[in-house]
Amino acid sequence: MTAAEEDPRELVLVIGAGRSGTSLTAGVFNRLGFYVPQPEVEANKTNPRGFGEPRWVVNFHAKLMLRYGVDLLDARPAAWSAAARVLDEPVELGYCRTWTGWQFDEADRVVVKDPRTAWFLPMWLTCMGELGVQPLLVTPLRHPTEVMSSVRTTDRDKHSDATRLGWWLNMMLHAEYQTRGARRAYILYDDVLRDWRGALKTAEQSLNVDLLAAAGPDAQAEVDDLVDPSLRRAPAGWDAVDVPAWLRDLAEATWQELLGLTQEAGDTADRRSALDDLRQHYVATYGHAEALAQSSIKTAAREARESVEAAPEAALPAATPSLALRVRRTASRWVRRVRKRRT
Repeated sequence: MTAAEEDPRELVLVIGAGRSGTSLTAGVFNRLGFYVPQPEVEANKTNPRGFGEPRWVVNFHAKLMLRYGVDLLDARPAAWSAAARVLDEPVELGYCRTWTGWQFDEADRVVVKDPRTAWFLPMWLTCMGELGVQPLLVTPLRHPTEVMSSVRTTDRDKHSDATRLGWWLNMMLHAEYQTRGARRAYILYDDVLRDWRGALKTAEQSLNVDLLAAAGPDAQAEVDDLVDPSLRRAPAGWDAVDVPAWLRDLAEATWQELLGLTQEAGDTADRRSALDDLRQHYVATYGHAEALAQSSIKTAAREARESVEAAPEAALPAATPSLALRVRRTASRWVRRVRKRRT
């Protein structure tokens, strides 16, 4: 293909941990000329400026997560292999490929954002390859304590601080590993709020794509109206976070290495090696904690199963049979794992 015939299609996938500035990043790209597939998720009080999320993508990912047993704030390293099972589902891959192809009927430049996207990144990369489109991967970065503070506004008390921080580590370390070799950029949330043009110029170099000049002054003025420095409402700090010291230290070390990826020529072999060590340390330590907590896990599964089985039939919702089946399957999996490790 000659330069004149170069494929104009570009797909930006905004990935990484939710509440890290992903919505703002999608909004910036949208105003710079990237199309957000319609319909979008409607804004609400947790994100009054809008999410920039295609409704179809959110629903599609939610269905896949339910099927493969992956939680939005999943701290388990095993969640990645569970989500990767979608690669064995030609129908689901076909949905992803067909829907994405349709979006290029609307525009040559498309931006897709959903906090669940990273879990299914291999699916997206496979579909993009089949469409002949090389995706641009953009990861906003925000200090983990700020992310956790923001997550509390939507998560309430569903997860402990330790689980939330484990999820952040799990997400950021594994997503970084999966994006190696792709055209990717890391953008610091604070930099976008302070000087979004400077942050985007660095991203232009990493992605090898024209963002600012191609958009023009009118589009840049729209970004000026969008970016509000007061959006930084959650100060960084570990004092208000209830996590073990080893988890805090691991997260802080990870944060420092990820910060390096936002710098020009910061994606070095030494930095990747350091991130490999951190990821492997998290996986190993999580495995130790999981093994130690097996008694509690088995007890919780048994109590959930007994609660379902003991409930009067009239009091059970219509979906109870499938819920009971999932509980039994979960308990059975843990029993098989315990037996396997003993052997």
